[in-house]
Amino acid sequence: LHRLIRRQRQMCIETDVQSERQAKGIYLEYAKQLVQRGAAYYCFCSKERLDALRTSEGVSFNYDRHCLGLPQEEIERNLAEGKPYVIRQLVPREGKTTFSDVVYGDITVDNDTLDDQILIKSDGLPTYNFANVIDDHLMKITHVVRGNEYLSSTPKYNILYQAFGWEIPVYIHLPSIMKDCLLYTSPSP
Repeated sequence: LHRLIRRQRQMCIETDVQSERQAKGIYLEYAKQLVQRGAAYYCFCSKERLDALRTSEGVSFNYDRHCLGLPQEEIERNLAEGKPYVIRQLVPREGKTTFSDVVYGDITVDNDTLDDQILIKSDGLPTYNFANVIDDHLMKITHVVRGNEYLSSTPKYNILYQAFGWEIPVYIHLPSIMKDCLLYTSPSP
């Protein structure tokens, strides 16, 4: 019980640290660094355009990079006018990305299956996937232990680490424990 309470307090502290980072604009500054390095870009697409694209693409939606080639003058004008935007990660379309996991070994994915995920949302908040990489780096995390549902996001995390020139942590993805526990402990119908 004491360990559980101590961990809960740590989680509250971590949440407070993340809130402080957000308030200071740290995530946006890191995203802008990626834009300057050519590893991310501003996207000014409207909700209507994205909804139409989703409808035409079907279930597996990949953003079409409509805003990737915008001239710098147009980007600066849109920002000056306060036009809503997100910042997207520029994921290479060519080649493959491989990462190592202590449990699953080496995993390789084709880059053309990865989407240019959003890093900073239109409300200025970071996405979980972006904040997670920044926070882990700032906290000097060397080993990441998480559920195997994050295996599919890991290539994008590594592309972010590489874009910043940061050391990639050791990954340990584990199957969900509670899911199995709930299957065995739920009452019979």
